[in-house]
Amino acid sequence: MIMLKRIVLSLLFVMTAVLYANTLPVLHVGHLLYGSVDASPKDIKTTLGLWMQELGLHIGMQIEAHFYDSVDMLEKDFTAGKLDYILINPLDLIKNFDLEEHIEGFSPSRDGANQHNTLALLVRNDLQIKTIHDLQGKRVGVQKDDEVGRIYLDVLLMEEGLSRHQAFFSKVIIEKKHSKILLKLFFNKIDAAVVTKGTLELVNEMNPQVGDTMHILEERSVQMGMASIFHKDIDPKIIEKFEHSIKTLHENKRAKQILMLFKADRLERFSKSDSDELKALYERYQTLKEDRSDREE
Repeated sequence: MIMLKRIVLSLLFVMTAVLYANTLPVLHVGHLLYGSVDASPKDIKTTLGLWMQELGLHIGMQIEAHFYDSVDMLEKDFTAGKLDYILINPLDLIKNFDLEEHIEGFSPSRDGANQHNTLALLVRNDLQIKTIHDLQGKRVGVQKDDEVGRIYLDVLLMEEGLSRHQAFFSKVIIEKKHSKILLKLFFNKIDAAVVTKGTLELVNEMNPQVGDTMHILEERSVQMGMASIFHKDIDPKIIEKFEHSIKTLHENKRAKQILMLFKADRLERFSKSDSDELKALYERYQTLKEDRSDREE
């Protein structure tokens, strides 16, 4: 009898939770599955999906998470008003969305964030490389989804009148993580690498010998990680609820796990000006590429 009562109470609890969720207003959130975190699409869907459910109950809304493999489909649904809020890597944001038209969301942050938003071109000390010209015919390592890193490398090369990185280097080594690229540089598997200064510091803390074998040839501050925006037509009260919940996010155990995905310990309000450096880099890249095309015609 006691067991039967427990089963009935559990069923009532589940049914109440479902009915309650179904009566809540729905917030549609879109997330681009590549370019913002070092995690598999499956892990992103599972972890973010669960967190969105909890966040929804906390702010009194039912949040439905939608995941996209294509930025074009994400843009299409957002423009059509099918999505209220999107999470996306900063480069795709400035390339595909009008930041002046929509409302800033939130982005991951952490102590020492400037280091994680600084790209560095590292080279081995034993090669006696003084300028980027000295890297011709060498081996370089870049992260698989780090389009910003490759753009940065191409800008460095084209500003010196050199070929883009695919033609300039003898071999381009692709790795899933910046830390793996650093280890390849340390073990003399490559001659140069594009990583964040934050990754260099973390690896160097674990093994100080790493920093002794390489140095920074060039560096530049740009926004990395993830950004987000609300649709221009969203109810301002929803943004207020979001902001209130974000302030206590670090106190939630599961939320901490989410933040770890983005290598962050908190979320802060995203500002359009945060992307100024990245926008300038991308525009410089486009200009140099067009100038090169004109000369080759």
